[in-house]
Amino acid sequence: MRAEPRSHWRAIVAILILAAGALWIGRVVTDHRHDFASVRALRLDAMAWLVGLTLGVMVVNGLYTRHAAAAFGVFLAAREWLGMSVASTAINLFVPRSGVGLRAARLATRYRVPPDAYLGAMLYVSGLYVLAFSLLGLAALLALHARGVLAPGAIDAFFGVVAAGAALFLVLPPPLARAGGGMLRRRFGLGAHGLSARGNPALFVRLAIDILLAMMLSLLQSRVAFAAFGLRIDWPAAMLYTAGQALALLVTLTPGALGIAESMAVAVGKALGYSAPQALMVQAALRGALLVALLVASPLALGLLSARRDSTPS
Repeated sequence: MRAEPRSHWRAIVAILILAAGALWIGRVVTDHRHDFASVRALRLDAMAWLVGLTLGVMVVNGLYTRHAAAAFGVFLAAREWLGMSVASTAINLFVPRSGVGLRAARLATRYRVPPDAYLGAMLYVSGLYVLAFSLLGLAALLALHARGVLAPGAIDAFFGVVAAGAALFLVLPPPLARAGGGMLRRRFGLGAHGLSARGNPALFVRLAIDILLAMMLSLLQSRVAFAAFGLRIDWPAAMLYTAGQALALLVTLTPGALGIAESMAVAVGKALGYSAPQALMVQAALRGALLVALLVASPLALGLLSARRDSTPS
């Protein structure tokens, strides 16, 4: 069977991004070698907190799957949604966007949840997530502008366009579904409506609370990551950095958005007055904490997913 042309282009784009990112990071490290000496001052206690916060984010990510399944009358046990969260986080580091496919396949096999409908529900979750974090970025920019730290510019336009696009995505599923027909209709009609404020208000409120919880954990991650290198960052700056990282990590053209998240970290970091080496060290700490968290949680996830099924389909 011949591979789809789109998959070839996706692979080529990923390779180009990774190669360009590696060359760029290599040049930064070479040109600013003395600036990276501060990595020796890395605070291990801060890294331990960072690993704990990363594990907390994984728990919240699992709740998204729990709510998406509940939209179809499947009430997953904690061991299953938590296990799927850890497993999909791990596999996303190697194959972009494969985690959601893994969860869709498991739910289809074990609980007969239509894959298209589940993917539509997760698209709705992603849209709400993007809207929340882009609004966080805009709120941070307002605070920074008021203090004279940043002048309005392209970064305002970026977060404004993203917020507007996410809002449009969330309010227009019904007409888009009718226009697209077929698969698009099933994805938005069954999935998005099942999590929307109109389709299931109680579930929508839980989803919104979980996204706010993820936002708070991510904010703490940013502050702790900077503190791990003795760098100070106030709340508005942490809000902007967190918003940029959250959006960059969704652009999974490369495994784990590698290179994309680093570019966003440097761009936002420079806007806030940090050097490229400092921004890259902070980003490396966040990635390191994720790897350690996965080493801790992956054996547990395998055990949880191997346990007997005790979820309740309706």
